[in-house]
Amino acid sequence: MTIRPTLRLQRFADHRLMPWKNGKGETREVASSEDAASGLLWRLSLATVAGSGPFSAFPGIDRTIAVMAGDGMVLTVERESQPPLTTATEPFAFSGDAEVTAESLSGETTDLNLMTRRGVWHHRLTRRRLTRRPLAAPLTLEVQASTAALVFSGAAQVSVNDAAFTGAFGDVLLGLTQGDRITLTEAKSEGYLFLAEFAPVAEGWAR
Repeated sequence: MTIRPTLRLQRFADHRLMPWKNGKGETREVASSEDAASGLLWRLSLATVAGSGPFSAFPGIDRTIAVMAGDGMVLTVERESQPPLTTATEPFAFSGDAEVTAESLSGETTDLNLMTRRGVWHHRLTRRRLTRRPLAAPLTLEVQASTAALVFSGAAQVSVNDAAFTGAFGDVLLGLTQGDRITLTEAKSEGYLFLAEFAPVAEGWAR
């Protein structure tokens, strides 16, 4: 069987590492796209946050974050405190224009970050739990957007159109596209799978 050339598993250690200037964390950029007219179109990254502090502003950008590891954080968005964001909570969407600060609940937190240029691209983040217990029915995900990636926060084996991939924490399966069918074949640890989907607004894809 031939695996589509663009479909590849990028390991956590291979993401582009960018330490923060304030020393309070680091970002691992997984994939992104930009153009001369708009600048950043979309971005997928992982961030390790070492302590409390403000988020950088990204005017014109829509954001979604999800905690992958650690005790989590409490966000204050435009001076309004939000419920704690932890590994047990759903992804949180907010505007990159907003004034946002994060209070660490305890120690380091690793989170998944999606960004898209408002009015030009949009995104969706779907989370599915990994459990080592037998499933009543196969866990499957259908890719609906033109650009997508699967992020592992636990160890698991998945198949994409019958091609098998085994990922661990922080690994990302890149090159997914509309019509791909992802099936969980074995969960090797507890955790989650995150399907990050991106598409131009002009394509008419419904989030």
